[in-house]
Amino acid sequence: MPKNIDAKTLRGRRLAAIAAGGISLALASLPGAALAADTQLAWQGIITITASTTACSSNLAAGLGDPVVSVFRPKIKSTDSNSFLSFHFFRSAFTLENTSESTVHQMHGSGNYDGFAVDGRALFFDYTGTYSLTITPAAIVASTPVVTITGKINNYFDTAGCNVTFEGVYGPYID
Repeated sequence: MPKNIDAKTLRGRRLAAIAAGGISLALASLPGAALAADTQLAWQGIITITASTTACSSNLAAGLGDPVVSVFRPKIKSTDSNSFLSFHFFRSAFTLENTSESTVHQMHGSGNYDGFAVDGRALFFDYTGTYSLTITPAAIVASTPVVTITGKINNYFDTAGCNVTFEGVYGPYID
């Protein structure tokens, strides 16, 4: 390791490179037709895990201070799918669909989610949980330049009792 880069910085850079590779791998596995047909607006960014419960200690995707690539897909138009929030790791990923869209629009507040994940051994699974998020601005529109999200996800990555607090900043996804 070069002397001008400390271990923490090097770890952060490795994690960022791993996350970028994971996104590339995930996107490469999607059919081209599905990608071409998707026109719903999304914002992409990095979140940082700021706290987690003891139950998260066995969850490799919940390290305190870890940067995680994330995509926020709010429901803006009536024809859009429900709001989604996804987290992308090197070998795993999950997405949270807002199942409380009619009462907690664009996931701003407390509600329920349906999670869909793939773990590090390519096992796909579906699970449920709750969230409590503060999204700024409170109503996302097509021209929103920056979105910030802070909050908590319960049953993180389908780990019972694992509750993760995070904060993130997102910019528009550019096609």
